[in-house]
Amino acid sequence: SLFCVKKSNNPNAKTLMIATSLDELGLMVSDYESDGTLKFVALEGMSPASLLHQKVVVYTRDHTAYSGVVACNKVRFMEDPSASIKMDMLVLDMGMTLEEAKDVFTIGDLVSLGGQCEKVGTNCVMGKQLNTRMMLEAIIEISERLKGHDLDFNVAMGGIAQSVVGWRGTKT
Repeated sequence: SLFCVKKSNNPNAKTLMIATSLDELGLMVSDYESDGTLKFVALEGMSPASLLHQKVVVYTRDHTAYSGVVACNKVRFMEDPSASIKMDMLVLDMGMTLEEAKDVFTIGDLVSLGGQCEKVGTNCVMGKQLNTRMMLEAIIEISERLKGHDLDFNVAMGGIAQSVVGWRGTKT
């Protein structure tokens, strides 16, 4: 976690905190399937349905990035369209055989959800983790605008790491 504090000259000043998460949603390779796809675990709470067909990037131990996609390996056609997709039904399809996957990936390799920031229409953007990125931008802008101003209160601004994984970073 990282915080900056703008101190007030008021000795009895209360403190306003403006904070955001620094975490990015992620996955981790947990096993190999016989067809070369990779099993994974989510490092935070995620909806399995929201992961299906998402682009992913798997980062190997030597920091090489490999593109893939989240696929549903267990069910080819769902007989019941209202049936829920479960996390254990999902795999990472990297387009490799089992032998190729074992040569490239290690259990524990980290996986990032893909997707670049894109402009949509005339005044809209879409992309991953925009909520935290926009909040960080707002914090930077607020800190710039507060320069040279004396306040009756302290302002603590920053980001919290590991806020999603057991709230560890929130305690700092």
